[in-house]
Amino acid sequence: MSVLRLKIGIVMALLASPFYLWGMPKEFYGDAYDMKGKLLFREKHEVMFENDHVDKIRTTYYSVNDKLVGFLESYFHLNEFLPNMFFKRFSDNFIARCIVDPDHYVVLMRKSPHQDYYFEKTVKKTPDSVAGHGLYFFILNKLDEMLQQDVSCPVEILLPARLSTYACVMRATVDPDDNDVVTVAIKLKNEAKALFIKTILVKVNRKSHEFISYEGPNTLFYCEKLLCYIKINYHKDKE
Repeated sequence: MSVLRLKIGIVMALLASPFYLWGMPKEFYGDAYDMKGKLLFREKHEVMFENDHVDKIRTTYYSVNDKLVGFLESYFHLNEFLPNMFFKRFSDNFIARCIVDPDHYVVLMRKSPHQDYYFEKTVKKTPDSVAGHGLYFFILNKLDEMLQQDVSCPVEILLPARLSTYACVMRATVDPDDNDVVTVAIKLKNEAKALFIKTILVKVNRKSHEFISYEGPNTLFYCEKLLCYIKINYHKDKE
């Protein structure tokens, strides 16, 4: 399988200003595998722009037989790293949502199969909070700082499918075989819990801001109660 690189060509404005993304493709794709290399599902990512910045990203998920199995939407109206997000899995109508309050709070919501109501959890928003597609933008925003200053950065990952938040630290290292490739490792701050939960690994090209791969937990399609691990390889064209 050829591993192509997803070029995202991101030009950042001042950190306090909206998150502008010139050159980002309107469509790109991903192939998700389990840890044994078995193809689990495919992804199609569609990017919608408004006034030259990303307004919405929609990911549709397909089975290995090209059957539509679910979708995830992130809306970046209020925050470039913490979007309102909505996920639905068609096999059992499972739903997970993240609703961002303009002020201080985020409501995590999940609706399990055959239920007529949502379970909810309200959490306090922090400058390091991310959800949905916002994780990738947060990584790119912090990439230069991590590399130039050789520091770790905090990140709080919100997973509405589990009604949980995870306080983590991320650190970037340059690939010894390719100076342009950077691996960003994200692990839990709690060292005791980190022994039982694998580190998330995201590979990116630091010059072109191309995403190469993601390796880590998936709670949208598999194991809401347990963490199941996948690897996603990104590419520009549908294979």
